[in-house]
Amino acid sequence: MWFIIDDQMADDRRIRRLPLATVGLWVKLCVIHSKGVSMQAKDITAYPGYFDKLDLKDAGGTMKQLQQLIDSGLMEEHDGGWRPVYAEGICREPRVLTEEQREARRKAGSKGGRRKAANQKAKQTFGDLPENSQANGEQNSSETGSKPSSKLLEDSQAKTWHKTDTDTDIPSPTPPAGTAKQTASEAPDAFAAIAETYPGTIGAKGRKA
Repeated sequence: MWFIIDDQMADDRRIRRLPLATVGLWVKLCVIHSKGVSMQAKDITAYPGYFDKLDLKDAGGTMKQLQQLIDSGLMEEHDGGWRPVYAEGICREPRVLTEEQREARRKAGSKGGRRKAANQKAKQTFGDLPENSQANGEQNSSETGSKPSSKLLEDSQAKTWHKTDTDTDIPSPTPPAGTAKQTASEAPDAFAAIAETYPGTIGAKGRKA
């Protein structure tokens, strides 16, 4: 159960004319009473429906302060004790919830807590994705960088040579086997051959019959 103070309370003349300590005591006594009413809804003997002098003492208040609250119309006597007066513009009377309403609120709170936890988990998972991608990129980059440049050149050349041999492999003609080079002493005497063919001519060695 909640003790609800109106947001216009500080502007009310009854509050403004009270000492600040007395206003603080009023808040504490109202909270004590609201808690008692909530307990009373579960167990009728847990709270009599009003606070007494012992409750006033536990709250750190005095009878003088309590009398100031009574004179301001914020407290009233009830069955030998006192209880708050709920005034418009100052505070609202606490509403007692049934067991079904309390159970519904507990379930709603539990459901909201699970939804919040699931949303936080989803945000954490989404936030980890860029980090993982960056880590994978750095790992691949480090592996490529650690590979020697000579190895990269060999791989590139191997691909180029393979393409050249496959696509533009034109066989080169085999040169014919050459004959042995003749020396001057081994060369035939062309003049003598002509002289033998045409007898009666004058050659370098004279006329032949």
